[in-house]
Amino acid sequence: MELRLDLDANAAVDMAMVATLVTWRNQTIHVRPADPSGRLRLDGLVEEQLTKEKVMLAKRYGGLDPEIMFGHMRKQRPPKRKEIIGLVSAAQNLTRAIDGTLLRAALPSAAEVENIARAAIATKLCGEGTQNELKKLWGKDPAARCRRLRAILEEAGFVRSSEMELPGLPATFIKDIVHLSLDDALRILRATS
Repeated sequence: MELRLDLDANAAVDMAMVATLVTWRNQTIHVRPADPSGRLRLDGLVEEQLTKEKVMLAKRYGGLDPEIMFGHMRKQRPPKRKEIIGLVSAAQNLTRAIDGTLLRAALPSAAEVENIARAAIATKLCGEGTQNELKKLWGKDPAARCRRLRAILEEAGFVRSSEMELPGLPATFIKDIVHLSLDDALRILRATS
């Protein structure tokens, strides 16, 4: 069985980072003498791809330099903190991109995706027949409401951290909910759950 996913350029770079992480892990766990030629046990295309994206990786992962990272790998040194954070973040970003792609493929209707997003919010804020969490949130400013709704949707698998966009949802989805009155928000969220 084959699963085809159309992932964007950022996800392709993240996939190369995950390949690097796996190779480095295997190289560390299965200790062998360092290759005197300095060759990595990594597909050369992965190294080339990440080196080519050096500027993007530095911007996206806090100054991560793939050439320095590959130098540490060649010398069989453990990854530095920045490298660990970058590699793990890339794995998380790739997972989010795959989740979003699968979500869009499984739910072709925008209305279905919106219903699932509203249900995720309703579960967190209006669960167990109470609306106390929703009332507390609506007592805060719109920016705080946006942050909380984005966090709920991210936890539900909707948000891709690289662009912070909501796959399959209109760009104004969160703002449309945030600017509702408490009564309207409660009515809409209860109707979804």
